[in-house]
Amino acid sequence: MKRLLRALIERSDFDIEPLRGLRHQLHLAGLRWNNRINPVRLRQQRQLRTLRDVKLHFGSGSRIFDGWINLDAYPADGVDYLMDLRSELPFEEGSVRYIFSEHVVEHLERAYLPRILREFLRVLMPGGVARIVVPDLEFYCEKYVAGDVAELTIPLPECRTSADAVNSVFMDHFHRFIYDFDTLRDELTAAGFGDIRRTAYAESEYDGLALDLMDPSRASGSLCVEAIKTPSDG
Repeated sequence: MKRLLRALIERSDFDIEPLRGLRHQLHLAGLRWNNRINPVRLRQQRQLRTLRDVKLHFGSGSRIFDGWINLDAYPADGVDYLMDLRSELPFEEGSVRYIFSEHVVEHLERAYLPRILREFLRVLMPGGVARIVVPDLEFYCEKYVAGDVAELTIPLPECRTSADAVNSVFMDHFHRFIYDFDTLRDELTAAGFGDIRRTAYAESEYDGLALDLMDPSRASGSLCVEAIKTPSDG
């Protein structure tokens, strides 16, 4: 039935994107409600709040890290806890050593980023690090102005022209905002982080934190930022 309905929609002039967005919002609302009243979820939250020295994978999808707590809004094998990623994190203050988030933040509305980053700061222990990897606005703008189609289409191989690639990174994949370093640093500073560094892809001075997906589609065109919680932060 679902396949038939999809085929009928695809053959019509019906715009399915608003329905996809509505379905996503209904899914998130269901998660928030479930996490407030479901005894199993409440028990999970209590268990997570007992943990210390946590390594948190924020927005894991199906890419699961052993030894980490993998959070996502959609179920997949290995996801430890389902939640609306815009909500309060189920960890005690100062209980998290590392946060890793790759190509997730750009899918969340910009208006929610201050709350998300304040939650990162709250749960990190002094000296803890949040590594955030997102599409890099500067990369796309520079390559577009230079007319470098080959470089632009490495992360977006389905695109044929520079305009295709730039429009795709802004409008496709459910992206909500594409960051440059200055904007992300400004948001992290406003959230209370005092030590913010731009790093190379798949490189970190923190052991075990450079978990970036080793794929040309990510290595090219990604912005990598590490925010360290200092004793005076927060």
